[in-house]
Amino acid sequence: MMVVDGAFLLELMLRSRFPKFRSTKVADPIFHRTRILVDVCRDILLIENQLPWFVLDKLYRKLVLPHPPPDEKEVNLERLAHDFFKAYLVDNNNIGNRIPATTTDGYLFLDKDMKDHLAALVRWSFYSPREIISSPISDGDLNITVELIPPSVTALHEAGVRFEKLIPTSCGLEIKFDRGSLKIPYLDYRTGTHLLNLMVFEENSDFPPGGNYVSQYMFFMGCMIRTSKDVNILIESGIISNTLGSNRDLVALFDRISKMGWPHAYFSLCKQLNDYRTSSPWHKWAATLKRDYLDTPWKTASTIAAVILLILTIMQTKAWAWIAERQGFVARVCPMGLSEHNFLGDTRNGWKEAMVAGFDDGRLGCGIDFGREEMEER
Repeated sequence: MMVVDGAFLLELMLRSRFPKFRSTKVADPIFHRTRILVDVCRDILLIENQLPWFVLDKLYRKLVLPHPPPDEKEVNLERLAHDFFKAYLVDNNNIGNRIPATTTDGYLFLDKDMKDHLAALVRWSFYSPREIISSPISDGDLNITVELIPPSVTALHEAGVRFEKLIPTSCGLEIKFDRGSLKIPYLDYRTGTHLLNLMVFEENSDFPPGGNYVSQYMFFMGCMIRTSKDVNILIESGIISNTLGSNRDLVALFDRISKMGWPHAYFSLCKQLNDYRTSSPWHKWAATLKRDYLDTPWKTASTIAAVILLILTIMQTKAWAWIAERQGFVARVCPMGLSEHNFLGDTRNGWKEAMVAGFDDGRLGCGIDFGREEMEER
């Protein structure tokens, strides 16, 4: 049975790599139906369907192609399997360029953690973020604090964090945070099912401490997705596909995942997110303003009109206060000759009348009395 399964896998990968091996007389039942091919890839990677690597390797070494392509000698089993899953499993061609070094006999050297089966090869090639994990916290320095767990999506959103879809450049588990923008790879039914399957593989494998990268990634996502509101934010940001199921189902799924470990590889990122959330209230205020008052054109126009009205009201209040202050000053200087009408209408005449009235009374209206003779002399 293993020989039959192995022959099927080799034929499938060879037809994918070399289209000339596909049937031209009748429609190919697999390659002419993309959806079926994607489902076949998913079934091949299920843990219960794994075929020991040595079976595939021995079959491939005995394989003799009837009409070998020109580059057939350059294609070994590891490269054949890698290119097959990269074509039908990964959306971005930049992912999965981590290929082991080629030995002198043309076969690739396999690490210990990828000698088991095809799922191990796929995990190693596409989901082993060794080169993107920067200074993770060691187990010796590990203290279980809130800083080692990422805030929820809603909490980050209220703190001003922007969520964007990330196009990974080397690994499907990349998560980047830069200047208030958290970028996460797209997650749909296909990738979600595949990642869950790899989680099961990691749980049943003997990896070194902190080497279960897929489990850590899913745990990180599980900590951020806690309510249906978190799911809605990620859907609106284009990070999660709404074909994964209802929001409640997703919350329940990630809730179970978040109880399966700690995101050792993402501790530095968790600390950055927590520091950003608590660093300054300006981020939260700006996010609240944008979310509650500037999210639609009508709200934006209303907000701008309200701000302009507030500014005009303040200017009017300041103007009347200045006028009242000037009136009080003139009244103190010339209380008998300058009325409100004169001050507002004809300031020059008001001053003239006030001065005449003041001189006639023998005083200047500012608390200084003069005798008429002395005033005339002056």
